[in-house]
Amino acid sequence: FFFQAEDGIRDVAVTGVQTCALPISKPLAKITFNLTNQKKQILLLGKSKDSLFAKREGLDTLFEVDKTLEEKVLTPSSQYRDKHLAKFDRYSISKIKLETQKESLELKKTSGDQWKLAADENSLIDSNQIDSLLTRLQDIQLTKYLSDKVKSSSSKPDIKISLFEKLDNTEKEVIQLVLSKGPQNSVKGTRNGLPLSFEISKDDFEKLNFSKQTFLKQEDKNKEAEKPQKKS
Repeated sequence: FFFQAEDGIRDVAVTGVQTCALPISKPLAKITFNLTNQKKQILLLGKSKDSLFAKREGLDTLFEVDKTLEEKVLTPSSQYRDKHLAKFDRYSISKIKLETQKESLELKKTSGDQWKLAADENSLIDSNQIDSLLTRLQDIQLTKYLSDKVKSSSSKPDIKISLFEKLDNTEKEVIQLVLSKGPQNSVKGTRNGLPLSFEISKDDFEKLNFSKQTFLKQEDKNKEAEKPQKKS
């Protein structure tokens, strides 16, 4: 037994064939497939005692299918969402913008895959720290999606991270993350391309709380520390 899905043929294991339509009269689940030719195919699932049945809408034949299919189709749609905080090719990133409550900085990749501060090209940047930031962004998992849709906020976020790729001398922003701390250690965030906001753990938030000092090589950290501090 097979049906045509958007990306090709999907197989469903068949254990028997019947002509009785009783288990499908009140479907356990109705699955609609939107095809590339703008047509639809509908699969109905029904249960009778310990058996699970499937039927294509518009056809009479009823198939007994693997019972494990029930668990798959009844899984909440939220479980299918990708929970990675961000997906990108870190080797293609050519510019990073970081904004926190205390500072803003821009890092640019130069020839030889070296990184510099845009405001101070003589600075010595530790590329391992850049790689650490990008790796953490790829590894962090969302704790949950929130039901509210993304809205613009007038308040300044705790962390804003923008990643850019360069193609044919044109830079394009591929990731923009906005993270703000909330009550009870919650951290709420938004990402471009996602229609819903989300939460990440406080521990993961702290892993992204980088500063200018984080990225400097040790010799530049020492120079930075020796600079006289401005009085408030």
